[in-house]
Amino acid sequence: MQTLITGKQCRAARAMLGWTIDDLAENSGLARSVILRLEKEETNIRHTSLSALLKTFSKANIDFIGHHGVSEKRDSVELLRGENALEKLWENIFFTLGDTGGEILISNANKNLAAYRDNLKANNITKRLLSCEGDTNFIMPKECYRWLPKEVFAAGNSTYIYDGKVAYQLWNEQIIILIHSNDAFAAEKKRFEYMWETALIPSNV
Repeated sequence: MQTLITGKQCRAARAMLGWTIDDLAENSGLARSVILRLEKEETNIRHTSLSALLKTFSKANIDFIGHHGVSEKRDSVELLRGENALEKLWENIFFTLGDTGGEILISNANKNLAAYRDNLKANNITKRLLSCEGDTNFIMPKECYRWLPKEVFAAGNSTYIYDGKVAYQLWNEQIIILIHSNDAFAAEKKRFEYMWETALIPSNV
């Protein structure tokens, strides 16, 4: 996962987007002077500032390759395997939404969500969760939940929807399919919003 960006890459990315330094400053929330220092290859740039730039360019569909390459982002599918697959997914979630915050939409989260509750709050990440009707094992505040009727609820898999990405977790297979696609994100978010509006508000909890 790319965590650094060079001054040359920053200039090239701006050129691809037709952005001035002021445009980048406005979109990233960083001071103009920070961007100027980076583009002059100064080394005392904070990690949080570099992270903000990477996220800004990522939202504009720009990818960075190593310490030299810049390209337009293309849809891709990533497979996370093994016992630490969920840990890798959460690393991606916090990298994508951390610092600037955001929202994650989760269908059928498993019990491991509790381990990330404090980090979600610390990174200003809000969440909404769909769970099975009657499930009162709430890890988050009640207001974050809606119930799906038992007859339509599907156990054994989870869906995570966040900032241009969709992840499908198969519990029994120890595998997560992570899709990097704005189109997939928009479609799954639209479906989640429909289910959220028609789902049951938890009662007697």
